[in-house]
Amino acid sequence: WSVQLSGRDLTREARPLEAGGVLTVDLSALAPILGVRVDTSGEGVTITNASAQSWSLAPGSTLLSGTGTTILLPGPADIQGARVRLPVEIVAEIAGRQVQVEREQRRIRLADSLPGPKPVLDSVPEGWDAVAIAKSPGELEYTARMNGSSPRNRAVNPPRMNRGPLKLPDSTGRLRIQSEQSYIFGADGGTRLAGDGKLFGYDTHFNTIITEGRRGLGMLGGRAGLADAARVWEVQAGDLFSPLWGFARGLSYARQAGNRNRLTSSLYLKTAPDQPITPIWSLRDDLELNSRWQFQGETTSDGSLFGRTSFRGDRLTLDGFGRDARSRIGRGYGGSISYVLPRNILVSARSNEFGLGVNPVTLRSLTGRLPVWRRVDLFVESTWIETIAARATVRGATLSVPFRTFRVRGRYATRSDQRHALDGLAGSRAGWREWMTAVNWTPHRWISLDSQYVSRSRASGENQGWDQLLLAFRPSRRLSFHWMGRLADPFDDTRLRTRVQWQASETLYLGLEYGQIPTFQNFAYEISSRTWRINVRKDWGLNSPIPGAEVRGVVLGARGRPAQGVVVEVGEYAVETNERGEYQITGLPKGSYEVKLREQTLPAGAYASNADRLFEAGTRGKHRFDLLLGRLGQIRGVVFIDADEDGEPGFGEGLSGIPIFLADAATSTSEGGEFEFTNLPAGRHEIRLDPARLPPNLQPASAAVVEVILSGPDPGSREIRFRLERVAKPIVFQDEENENLL
Repeated sequence: WSVQLSGRDLTREARPLEAGGVLTVDLSALAPILGVRVDTSGEGVTITNASAQSWSLAPGSTLLSGTGTTILLPGPADIQGARVRLPVEIVAEIAGRQVQVEREQRRIRLADSLPGPKPVLDSVPEGWDAVAIAKSPGELEYTARMNGSSPRNRAVNPPRMNRGPLKLPDSTGRLRIQSEQSYIFGADGGTRLAGDGKLFGYDTHFNTIITEGRRGLGMLGGRAGLADAARVWEVQAGDLFSPLWGFARGLSYARQAGNRNRLTSSLYLKTAPDQPITPIWSLRDDLELNSRWQFQGETTSDGSLFGRTSFRGDRLTLDGFGRDARSRIGRGYGGSISYVLPRNILVSARSNEFGLGVNPVTLRSLTGRLPVWRRVDLFVESTWIETIAARATVRGATLSVPFRTFRVRGRYATRSDQRHALDGLAGSRAGWREWMTAVNWTPHRWISLDSQYVSRSRASGENQGWDQLLLAFRPSRRLSFHWMGRLADPFDDTRLRTRVQWQASETLYLGLEYGQIPTFQNFAYEISSRTWRINVRKDWGLNSPIPGAEVRGVVLGARGRPAQGVVVEVGEYAVETNERGEYQITGLPKGSYEVKLREQTLPAGAYASNADRLFEAGTRGKHRFDLLLGRLGQIRGVVFIDADEDGEPGFGEGLSGIPIFLADAATSTSEGGEFEFTNLPAGRHEIRLDPARLPPNLQPASAAVVEVILSGPDPGSREIRFRLERVAKPIVFQDEENENLL
């Protein structure tokens, strides 16, 4: 799988993985790019997006619990130290991005907006979080079949011969910039500035969030990066992710060391409460042994080590890691295995030990996915979590049932907690049972209704309930409306949150939000539970020239005339010659190129007479290559018996049906003994007659192999002859009188 963000390739950072039809990505590595922060907190992690909305996630949990909203995961959370993997749909919901999964191309596209009308749930504005229910593989196949994009619905059209596409390098690069200002009445505000694209030929990206409030100016996070066009090297600064440290401010330099090897050198600024800032130097190696095996290793100046290896097969997936970090993460190791059985049944297991020497946590889980019927899937899970103070066991089952415009997901789970006796305190037992129901109804592409209800019954007899309702409505392409609150009381002050967004122009978005809104800064503001927030987002761009090399020349025919309409290929780029036979390509990125002619565009009877040209292009420079077309030649001949012995083929002397060979080609003589080979390029050609294939009464009277040289731009036609003769029959007699006389 490949991952793209507004055309930028993020496959290496995202590390996409598909298991049992659920497509997950590495949120920890993508977080700085998407404007999201992931922090380790005790046994789990805390995720915060650009609008200060936060969620907490525990290892093995299937609920992403947030302030005012909860997101249901299709399976237990995959957390390994500072790294967390989530389904790509969930990551898009958290980051406020649109996502498009193209399964046939095995490509994931993330963007702020995708071309063409989209369902309202695919365009949730940034800062708004819906109840996200990832589709099952059966649902995805059903949707593709209903949309006509399933392979079984696609007609197979035979390929058509054409001149092929033309492509020129980009002469102008554009840096797409997005700025968004938010202000919460009576509290604080935030400014998000993000950019991605080309700046003077370099891949450039940046993302930062600045808050303004009672605590003054603050920065929630930020990162900027610069790379060459081929991404051979890349420099990044800001909040960087390390498998050893999690997130830390620093500077990194990465360089490609071979086709499948990438080295990264980083300088982190390690911070700790009441301690001075400590610089830590790190060296990381990302190695792809082949298309299935990957390895990642990191070492730091304080003696910390990290290693990971993974295998991605068609059905089998293996992953293992080891960590020895001189930090609050501590030492850890673990591994996971998953296998897809026939009928798309998924079985996976995981065992992790992390925080050893600091706050040890043991996590073991066993999960399975069973397609029950068509698009109905059953998920089962069993997770064991143990710390110094307690041990917890979670078991559950989730059933996903789509029906027409409805999607219903139900989950039943139990948890038992056992606290160990510590410091003279007696141990205790606790637990709960939980029912969860989530329903999505999409009667039309412009309207969607999501509801979720959770009922939890504790062993002590206490019962808890939680419900949520989300309404999304888009009356037009420029106007959208969202309502979130309680299912039982939609106007409850503690849960109400509504938003209206209007697209004033192609690049200007205005938003107004009302209800319970989290503040940007951690400060106890004296504001009502209901307040207002206004958002203004502006998209704009900065154009800059892209430096590059230039290649030009002329294409001439066999007689020196210009060849118009011939396509000249320079690497992946292609251009067509004009009426004077001239071609020119500017702005070539640095790299190795081959100049050649596209065969299907050559005139009839012509070929490229000079060899393909190779050259190295720098960031600047001019190169010239003139190309010459040659005419294709032909070789004719005759196979005959010289009956009158004059050395020339005469009337009635030609032999028909005699096979003649030229390399791998073959032909046979006509009734007059004639043969020909056409469309032959200049060079040496060997025409041969096979004596073994001649009639038994004939044999060659001349050479059976003739070498013909076609030379010059217009070799024309050459003629050869094969002369045969009859084999004389011997006279056999019998000496009846034994006189040895005839």
